[in-house]
Amino acid sequence: MSKVTILLIDDDPLVLRSLEKVLVKDGYQVLAVDGYEPAMNAIREKEFNLILSDIRMPEKNGVDTAKEIQSCLIANGKKDVPVIFITGYSGDEVKLEAPLVGETLYKPVDIGQLLTVIRDYL
Repeated sequence: MSKVTILLIDDDPLVLRSLEKVLVKDGYQVLAVDGYEPAMNAIREKEFNLILSDIRMPEKNGVDTAKEIQSCLIANGKKDVPVIFITGYSGDEVKLEAPLVGETLYKPVDIGQLLTVIRDYL
């Protein structure tokens, strides 16, 4: 059986390292990238079972990034990939769009809840 592969997108290097460590320890294969361009490059080169993305990032927010990823997948005849967003901003207007694209969890992320949500989506 092949490993489940997660694309992790966050502009904070500490969050990337911390979440990657937790996910790898739980048995997932993880590619951690720091924003829109690396995420788009990754999705063109590799298949993922799930995307875990921050919402608020400097180049392009996570919701728009996830929408573009899904469009790219569909244009290339691939299936949609579930998206889980993480954010530290409860009042962000972009956050209101997130439920239309995927699940939203708030920072600091409860690791047990995160792993449960990931398992539910997979």
